[in-house]
Amino acid sequence: MSGGPWIKPSNAMRNLVWSKTDIEEGQIDKILPVPRPSTEDWRDYKDIAVLAFPTPKDDTGELLVPRSVKSDTILPWEKILSGEKYKKAFNLTSSKKDPHWVEVNFSDPVVLRTIEFSNVRRFNHKWCYVPGVYVKAFAILPNRIPRLILNTPMPQAEWQSDSPITLACDKTDGVETYPYRDS
Repeated sequence: MSGGPWIKPSNAMRNLVWSKTDIEEGQIDKILPVPRPSTEDWRDYKDIAVLAFPTPKDDTGELLVPRSVKSDTILPWEKILSGEKYKKAFNLTSSKKDPHWVEVNFSDPVVLRTIEFSNVRRFNHKWCYVPGVYVKAFAILPNRIPRLILNTPMPQAEWQSDSPITLACDKTDGVETYPYRDS
């Protein structure tokens, strides 16, 4: 967070940026867009890597729409989970003794691969590097036995981060109910 005209771009602080490009089967030669921010002359943009992996066979790319949502907190969960931009701020304060919980039910069995949260600035305040939030997610199997599919602290982030945080879940097939908790 410091510098001056004597600092060459090659020695300046770095900010890792990325973009996502979906490619149809069979396409190989494609020019990838430069991730943002890349339009300022002073930016010393340099490619680091290109990661490519196949989309899972049954993944449509669409958001999963829950049949119902239950929670210990009254919020418009259907709207929040629909992918709409929910502009109202809300603060969920909890403790390890009394974590918040949300249970999401789907009409048909689905595979939940990731859970996405807002950027870290929306967790506590703009200067929060360590959110202090721990996330657990369970899949309720067809025999009603819960299986832990995610158990992690929310990752640290720098204060300028405006990208969503995506957490990967262990794959579980044939599940309609996913409860998750914070602490």
